[in-house]
Amino acid sequence: MAPSTVTRRRAAATDRRVAVLRRACRAVSLVLATALVFAGCSAAPSGAPADDQVVAATEALFAGHNAAFEESPQAGWEYQVTHNYPGYANADDPAAAQLRERMLQAGYWEKFVPDLTSITADPDWIPAADGLSCLAAFTKPPAGQTFVVTVDRSGGETATNSLHPQQRTTVHVCLLDGTLYYFIPLCV
Repeated sequence: MAPSTVTRRRAAATDRRVAVLRRACRAVSLVLATALVFAGCSAAPSGAPADDQVVAATEALFAGHNAAFEESPQAGWEYQVTHNYPGYANADDPAAAQLRERMLQAGYWEKFVPDLTSITADPDWIPAADGLSCLAAFTKPPAGQTFVVTVDRSGGETATNSLHPQQRTTVHVCLLDGTLYYFIPLCV
Protein backbone atom coordinates (compact mmCIF):
# COMPACT_ATOMS: atom_id res chain seq x y z
CA MET A 1 0.00 0.00 0.00
CA ALA A 2 1.41 3.40 -0.95
CA PRO A 3 2.30 5.78 1.90
CA SER A 4 -0.27 8.30 0.67
CA THR A 5 -3.06 5.71 1.02
CA VAL A 6 -1.96 4.81 4.55
CA THR A 7 -1.77 8.49 5.46
CA ARG A 8 -5.24 9.14 4.06
CA ARG A 9 -6.70 6.18 5.97
CA ARG A 10 -5.09 7.31 9.24
CA ALA A 11 -6.36 10.86 8.70
CA ALA A 12 -9.86 9.55 7.98
CA ALA A 13 -9.79 7.38 11.12
CA THR A 14 -8.63 10.35 13.20
CA ASP A 15 -11.37 12.53 11.69
CA ARG A 16 -13.99 9.91 12.63
CA ARG A 17 -12.71 9.75 16.23
CA VAL A 18 -12.72 13.53 16.52
CA ALA A 19 -16.29 13.64 15.19
CA VAL A 20 -17.40 11.04 17.79
CA LEU A 21 -15.75 13.05 20.57
CA ARG A 22 -17.36 16.29 19.37
CA ARG A 23 -20.81 14.65 19.27
CA ALA A 24 -20.31 13.32 22.80
CA CYS A 25 -19.24 16.75 24.03
CA ARG A 26 -22.28 18.37 22.41
CA ALA A 27 -24.51 15.76 24.07
CA VAL A 28 -22.90 16.42 27.45
CA SER A 29 -23.37 20.18 26.99
CA LEU A 30 -27.04 19.77 26.04
CA VAL A 31 -27.81 17.44 28.93
CA LEU A 32 -25.98 19.63 31.43
CA ALA A 33 -27.74 22.74 30.14
CA THR A 34 -31.05 20.91 30.62
CA ALA A 35 -29.98 19.89 34.12
CA LEU A 36 -29.18 23.52 34.90
CA VAL A 37 -32.68 24.59 33.95
CA PHE A 38 -34.39 21.88 35.98
CA ALA A 39 -32.02 21.39 38.92
CA GLY A 40 -33.20 22.63 42.25
CA CYS A 41 -30.97 23.72 45.11
CA SER A 42 -32.36 21.41 47.75
CA ALA A 43 -30.54 18.20 48.59
CA ALA A 44 -32.38 14.93 48.17
CA PRO A 45 -32.59 12.71 51.26
CA SER A 46 -29.95 10.00 51.52
CA GLY A 47 -30.81 6.97 49.42
CA ALA A 48 -33.46 8.79 47.37
CA PRO A 49 -33.40 7.93 43.68
CA ALA A 50 -32.10 10.55 41.26
CA ASP A 51 -34.49 12.50 39.06
CA ASP A 52 -34.49 12.19 35.27
CA GLN A 53 -32.19 15.18 34.78
CA VAL A 54 -29.48 13.72 37.03
CA VAL A 55 -29.83 10.33 35.33
CA ALA A 56 -29.44 11.94 31.88
CA ALA A 57 -26.51 14.07 33.05
CA THR A 58 -24.81 10.99 34.55
CA GLU A 59 -25.25 9.05 31.33
CA ALA A 60 -23.79 11.96 29.35
CA LEU A 61 -20.87 12.43 31.78
CA PHE A 62 -19.74 8.82 31.40
CA ALA A 63 -20.43 8.78 27.63
CA GLY A 64 -18.09 11.76 27.32
CA HIS A 65 -15.52 10.01 29.52
CA ASN A 66 -15.62 6.90 27.34
CA ALA A 67 -15.50 8.87 24.07
CA ALA A 68 -12.48 10.81 25.31
CA PHE A 69 -10.57 7.61 26.14
CA GLU A 70 -11.57 6.15 22.76
CA GLU A 71 -9.92 9.20 21.20
CA SER A 72 -6.63 8.90 23.10
CA PRO A 73 -5.14 8.58 26.59
CA GLN A 74 -4.38 12.33 26.48
CA ALA A 75 -8.00 13.18 25.67
CA GLY A 76 -9.16 10.83 28.46
CA TRP A 77 -6.82 12.48 30.97
CA GLU A 78 -7.99 15.96 29.96
CA TYR A 79 -11.64 14.91 30.27
CA GLN A 80 -11.02 13.59 33.78
CA VAL A 81 -9.25 16.80 34.79
CA THR A 82 -12.04 19.01 33.42
CA HIS A 83 -14.93 16.95 34.76
CA ASN A 84 -13.60 16.30 38.25
CA TYR A 85 -15.35 18.18 41.04
CA PRO A 86 -13.69 21.61 41.45
CA GLY A 87 -10.89 21.48 44.00
CA TYR A 88 -11.03 17.69 44.47
CA ALA A 89 -8.04 16.53 42.45
CA ASN A 90 -4.87 18.50 41.73
CA ALA A 91 -3.66 17.56 38.23
CA ASP A 92 -0.44 19.54 38.85
CA ASP A 93 0.59 17.37 41.81
CA PRO A 94 3.78 15.36 41.10
CA ALA A 95 1.95 12.06 41.76
CA ALA A 96 -0.73 13.06 39.23
CA ALA A 97 1.95 14.00 36.69
CA GLN A 98 3.55 10.57 37.14
CA LEU A 99 0.22 8.79 36.62
CA ARG A 100 -0.49 10.87 33.52
CA GLU A 101 2.90 10.01 32.06
CA ARG A 102 2.40 6.28 32.73
CA MET A 103 -1.06 6.42 31.15
CA LEU A 104 0.24 8.11 28.02
CA GLN A 105 3.24 5.78 27.63
CA ALA A 106 1.11 2.66 28.11
CA GLY A 107 -1.69 3.79 25.80
CA TYR A 108 -4.10 3.44 28.72
CA TRP A 109 -7.82 3.37 28.05
CA GLU A 110 -10.84 2.80 30.23
CA LYS A 111 -14.57 2.57 29.95
CA PHE A 112 -17.17 3.23 32.63
CA VAL A 113 -20.66 1.80 32.13
CA PRO A 114 -22.97 3.31 34.75
CA ASP A 115 -25.95 1.42 36.11
CA LEU A 116 -28.38 4.32 35.78
CA THR A 117 -30.95 2.56 37.97
CA SER A 118 -28.48 2.59 40.87
CA ILE A 119 -28.09 6.37 41.19
CA THR A 120 -29.11 7.49 44.67
CA ALA A 121 -28.63 10.64 46.69
CA ASP A 122 -25.73 10.64 49.14
CA PRO A 123 -25.86 14.14 50.68
CA ASP A 124 -23.76 13.25 53.73
CA TRP A 125 -20.81 11.79 51.80
CA ILE A 126 -17.45 13.46 52.48
CA PRO A 127 -14.67 12.84 49.93
CA ALA A 128 -11.62 11.31 51.59
CA ALA A 129 -8.06 12.00 50.44
CA ASP A 130 -7.05 8.45 51.47
CA GLY A 131 -3.45 9.61 51.88
CA LEU A 132 -3.15 10.60 48.21
CA SER A 133 -1.25 13.84 47.72
CA CYS A 134 -3.26 14.89 44.67
CA LEU A 135 -6.63 14.83 46.48
CA ALA A 136 -8.10 17.54 48.67
CA ALA A 137 -9.10 16.59 52.19
CA PHE A 138 -12.75 17.59 52.62
CA THR A 139 -14.11 18.17 56.13
CA LYS A 140 -17.77 18.41 55.09
CA PRO A 141 -19.90 17.22 52.17
CA PRO A 142 -19.17 19.00 48.88
CA ALA A 143 -21.44 21.85 47.81
CA GLY A 144 -24.19 20.78 45.42
CA GLN A 145 -26.28 17.63 45.18
CA THR A 146 -24.19 14.47 45.59
CA PHE A 147 -25.16 11.06 44.28
CA VAL A 148 -23.52 7.64 44.14
CA VAL A 149 -23.71 5.44 41.05
CA THR A 150 -22.59 1.87 40.48
CA VAL A 151 -20.37 1.48 37.41
CA ASP A 152 -18.73 -1.39 35.57
CA ARG A 153 -15.19 -0.26 34.88
CA SER A 154 -12.92 -1.87 32.32
CA GLY A 155 -9.63 -0.78 30.83
CA GLY A 156 -6.36 -1.78 29.33
CA GLU A 157 -3.08 -0.74 27.82
CA THR A 158 -2.47 -0.76 24.09
CA ALA A 159 1.33 -0.76 24.47
CA THR A 160 1.26 -4.19 26.11
CA ASN A 161 -2.03 -5.46 24.63
CA SER A 162 -3.24 -6.09 28.17
CA LEU A 163 -6.75 -5.90 29.52
CA HIS A 164 -7.57 -5.09 33.12
CA PRO A 165 -10.30 -7.21 34.68
CA GLN A 166 -13.71 -5.57 34.76
CA GLN A 167 -14.60 -4.19 38.17
CA ARG A 168 -17.94 -3.21 39.63
CA THR A 169 -17.41 -0.15 41.78
CA THR A 170 -19.14 3.03 42.83
CA VAL A 171 -18.40 6.58 41.76
CA HIS A 172 -19.75 9.71 43.38
CA VAL A 173 -21.08 12.49 41.17
CA CYS A 174 -22.20 15.95 42.20
CA LEU A 175 -24.49 18.45 40.53
CA LEU A 176 -23.03 21.88 41.27
CA ASP A 177 -24.37 25.05 39.66
CA GLY A 178 -26.00 23.04 36.87
CA THR A 179 -22.91 21.00 35.99
CA LEU A 180 -22.41 17.36 36.91
CA TYR A 181 -18.90 16.45 38.09
CA TYR A 182 -17.41 13.18 39.24
CA PHE A 183 -14.81 12.31 41.85
CA ILE A 184 -12.01 10.41 40.07
CA PRO A 185 -8.55 10.30 41.73
CA LEU A 186 -5.79 11.56 39.44
CA CYS A 187 -3.03 9.74 41.32
CA VAL A 188 -2.45 6.41 42.98
